[in-house]
Amino acid sequence: MDTLKNVNVDEIIDGLVDKREDLMSMMFNSTLLYDNYNISVFAKWLHSLPHIDIRLNYLKNTTFNPNDNQYLESLGILVAIPGFWLILTLLFFLIFFLCRCCDAQNKKKRKLTACKCCLFLFAVVSALVILVGAFGSLVAHQGIQEVYNKTEDMSRALRTIQNDTQVITGLLKNNCDKNYDDLKQLFDSKLVDDMSVKTRVQTIVVSGKRNVSKAERLLDEVGVSLEKLNITATPDHLRQLEAVRWPTTFAVLGSLAVICLILIWGILRHSRCLLILFSVLGLLSLVVCWVITSVYLGISVAGSDFCIDPQPFISQQLNNAIEEKVFDYYVTCNTKSPFQRNIDETQAILEWINRHNNELTRLCRTKCNHKDITDEIKAMGADFATIRERFDALVELLDCRRFNDDYIKMMTASCKEVLEGVVLMLLSSSCAGLCFTLLVLCASHTWINIRKKRPLSDNQTEETDPFLPPASSTSTTSSANSKRIRDSYGSASSGRPRFSHTPPQTPHFPPPTATPPANGRSLGRDDQLSFLGAPPPAYEQVHHNQLTGHQQLAHHQQQQHQQLGGHPGHPGHPGHPQMIQSQFGGHGGPPHQHSHQAIGPHYVVSSIRR
Repeated sequence: MDTLKNVNVDEIIDGLVDKREDLMSMMFNSTLLYDNYNISVFAKWLHSLPHIDIRLNYLKNTTFNPNDNQYLESLGILVAIPGFWLILTLLFFLIFFLCRCCDAQNKKKRKLTACKCCLFLFAVVSALVILVGAFGSLVAHQGIQEVYNKTEDMSRALRTIQNDTQVITGLLKNNCDKNYDDLKQLFDSKLVDDMSVKTRVQTIVVSGKRNVSKAERLLDEVGVSLEKLNITATPDHLRQLEAVRWPTTFAVLGSLAVICLILIWGILRHSRCLLILFSVLGLLSLVVCWVITSVYLGISVAGSDFCIDPQPFISQQLNNAIEEKVFDYYVTCNTKSPFQRNIDETQAILEWINRHNNELTRLCRTKCNHKDITDEIKAMGADFATIRERFDALVELLDCRRFNDDYIKMMTASCKEVLEGVVLMLLSSSCAGLCFTLLVLCASHTWINIRKKRPLSDNQTEETDPFLPPASSTSTTSSANSKRIRDSYGSASSGRPRFSHTPPQTPHFPPPTATPPANGRSLGRDDQLSFLGAPPPAYEQVHHNQLTGHQQLAHHQQQQHQQLGGHPGHPGHPGHPQMIQSQFGGHGGPPHQHSHQAIGPHYVVSSIRR
């Protein structure tokens, strides 16, 4: 227990977190040290892909060489693989939709819950895949920014060296050389009588002018060599390329994300139109994803080949051996500087100028103290100090360590951040293409099986009463049912008595001036208003009540006839006793007169014994 108490839980958790971070770093940030710079492990994997030309021959030399036709053929074959897969996918969709068109007559209702769940799941997965592509674009953007900054630093350093060489050359030509000429004129003007001093000064002036000319030539060689090694266009091209790539990539990824949201909204709304819209946009997205995959695959493989061995491509871009030596010096920083001879000789010349300037100062202090000569020697010393200061700064700039550090950071950013970002976008676009393939299949199967629902209205009920106004024209089912009921009513009425006819379409309430019924009975206003309490019954109910009443009346009259010992006939209507009884109310009695009076939808049968 004491041992457990001494264990610090926080230390254990921190150790596990560190191990997890190390594992993630090994998986996603694995780097290889190559030629003093780091490259991603993806570069080695992509470089190991088989490079096959159009004749199906393996390339022996797989270094990056855009001027080699066989190498370009091998890249073209790799780029064509996603395009070939896209063609097969589109052919599959063509066959699938043709089969679905042939299956359009199948009206069997199918459950779509599983399809909708799969659509929602793969839509979420597609959104996550698109998010990975956005992260890869961000990583590549940061790497390109680093490459731009370092190339800009190298280009600025080269421009600074060229400017410094021009400035130093101008100081040597315009100041030192001019100072020697002015000093020679002063000594020739007989301001100094000592011939030995004049001779010595003339010797120094001649040697100084010759050395200044030599220093100018040496510095011009340095400037010309660096001027040929011009990389100013590289950062400009990177900036222009990234200004287009960065927003375009996010616009494409954003469009794909919006299409996924359309699918999710269509699933939640169970909308046939939204699913059809997604099927169309999904096919376009599918094409875009595989086209982007082809581009990213070509860039990844070519970039990996360049990162493994960039020297051949760089050597091809150099015009002559002098530039190659200069670039090797700055890239490797292991060789002797190609400007070392120029630096040493120029430095020796400056030392000679400094030494003889000091000698002239001593001579003039003892042998010639004329003010003009003294001022000229002081001006020569000030100009020399400026030249020496600028030359020391130039020597520091010509050192390879600063340039090499920028080059290593540039190559590391190119072969690690940029390459890893492109690989992430490659994986994202390929996975998005597969996901959109499944989504279009499921979405097409889903919207095909979604049936259109007929709009229900308040009037579309079980009302089939012929006394009500006709239903809406949009309800075909109600019209068909009404027709079927009328047909059945017509067939049934053929076997009924003549008085059970279909009443005419009369208003529910007769007007006040209507003619009283035949039996002499008139309805008061209270009787008429008594029918306002409830809606009229349906036609089937009226029909059923009429048939039931007639059947009961006929059955009752038949029983009375049997009790009275009646015969099956009647003088007026032989052969139809039931009909006669139903019409006149019984055997041997006086006939009954029946009259019909319409009161709303109800019909009252009045029987008057005569």
